[in-house]
Amino acid sequence: MVTTNICSPNKYLNTYTIVKNKGILFILNSNIRMGSSILSKAFEPNTFDFISKSQGNIFVDVGAYSGVYSLLASKNFSKIIAIEPNPSILPTLKTNIHINNIKNIELLEIAASDSNSKIKLYKGLSTSTYSIKKDYFLRENNGIYFNVVGLRLDRILRNYSYIDLIKIDVEGAELNVLKEPTNQLTF
Repeated sequence: MVTTNICSPNKYLNTYTIVKNKGILFILNSNIRMGSSILSKAFEPNTFDFISKSQGNIFVDVGAYSGVYSLLASKNFSKIIAIEPNPSILPTLKTNIHINNIKNIELLEIAASDSNSKIKLYKGLSTSTYSIKKDYFLRENNGIYFNVVGLRLDRILRNYSYIDLIKIDVEGAELNVLKEPTNQLTF
């Protein structure tokens, strides 16, 4: 893994680090270090290995955050559907897709949810902690939230008859995402 610190031309990323691993460039801004931990396999090593070795037609990354798993999967899947509603992380995710010139990632700026409506995305203390579940950050939640579009997974994926692999990491709302749509999805 190669690491380089540079100043950002992107107004949303003050100072950032570029990490290269498995041929993928990855931007980490000064507030985001989780991606570095994942790329170095210090965090979620089993998930990292499983996704990097998996292959198929369609990979769905629910809670894509800064794009580590979407970028990894882009080499072994024909299409990636990256779902991320967090407006504070979207510039980093978009930059990571752009600097790698990846064309098979479709980014959906919505929240996977158990309803098709506007919902609240609650902020925790760090940039990596956002959830559609208000009580998930009970000790951290200071009432800050974003209004985002929420869609059920079956609606998001209605044009696909088969999904090869799905990763869901949505800070405690995983059961909400899976509550309603599973009767129409084939894995």
